[in-house]
Amino acid sequence: MDDDGPRDFPFEEMCEQAQAKIREGMLVYQKFTCSGCGARLMIEEPNKFYEEADCDLCRALTNIKKQGCNYSMVMTLHIGGRNAETESQDNDRA
Repeated sequence: MDDDGPRDFPFEEMCEQAQAKIREGMLVYQKFTCSGCGARLMIEEPNKFYEEADCDLCRALTNIKKQGCNYSMVMTLHIGGRNAETESQDNDRA
């Protein structure tokens, strides 16, 4: 795998990190690499991590718990009682 490309890390480790971010009020989206075609995919449901998922492109079933994953997170900043700014961070290159 290319050093500058997306990375998957151990499932349990990513779940622990994601739970900490969720407790801080962030929306966390699970990301993984398809075991069939190598596409980089993101689960659309925030704050939930799946052990396996289908690829939208090739329909292969990936065992994410075995292969590993990563996540993206979105944080909404509240300034003056209003939603003023949204910041997104992608951990793929962490």
